[in-house]
Amino acid sequence: MLKLSPPCFSLKDILDELLSGLTKKKEIKDEQGKVIVSKKYVELFTVDVKERILDFEALYIEYAKLGTLHQLIQDDCKVSDEIDKEEMGFLYEQKLVKKFKDSYYLRLRTNENKNSGQCVYCERDLVSDLDHLLPKSEFPIFAVTPANLIPSCHACNKNKSTNLADIVNPYFEDTTAENWLKCIITEKNSILYPEFILDFSDTSYSSELQTKITNIYTMGQTSILSRIST
Repeated sequence: MLKLSPPCFSLKDILDELLSGLTKKKEIKDEQGKVIVSKKYVELFTVDVKERILDFEALYIEYAKLGTLHQLIQDDCKVSDEIDKEEMGFLYEQKLVKKFKDSYYLRLRTNENKNSGQCVYCERDLVSDLDHLLPKSEFPIFAVTPANLIPSCHACNKNKSTNLADIVNPYFEDTTAENWLKCIITEKNSILYPEFILDFSDTSYSSELQTKITNIYTMGQTSILSRIST
């Protein structure tokens, strides 16, 4: 897994631009399903709601630096009673991805032109997506948080682990600083056979990070081998 430089801009820097010009409407319904009022999306993002989203960005970064994103509780990360995954997903797909495709979105995909177009996870295929490290379907409040958006290839984005305990945020956690992947070469009938093993004995990585790396490596190895075989 590549180490990334943290995004050069925060959600605080771009939130107002993402919200500007939102004309899509949401129907607010009562318990019986009757429409009470129709509001423009932009009206749903009140000052208090925007402050909450930005406060959670700061909280996200705090947890990411500690490697404890999996400890964030989904029910505590609600945006508001009127804003959920539909509205935040729209903000991501229609504004960040489409309207700012050649600016903010591109800068995140290329890590400010520092990652040579390589997928962060497999370091093999080219970046085609931004992976929501904490899924936007479960944590919509982070749907457009730059620190939660990781440049990846389509295969890695699709096949990543669904276990939140395996999460490593490459903006803040470095799995490349120490050597834990070793290769043993054996010879049989004049043919060399490589065997890769994980060995953390010479590292200072915590047991938690060792487990994360092991799980990510195992899943990634399976994914890459399946791509090579096809």
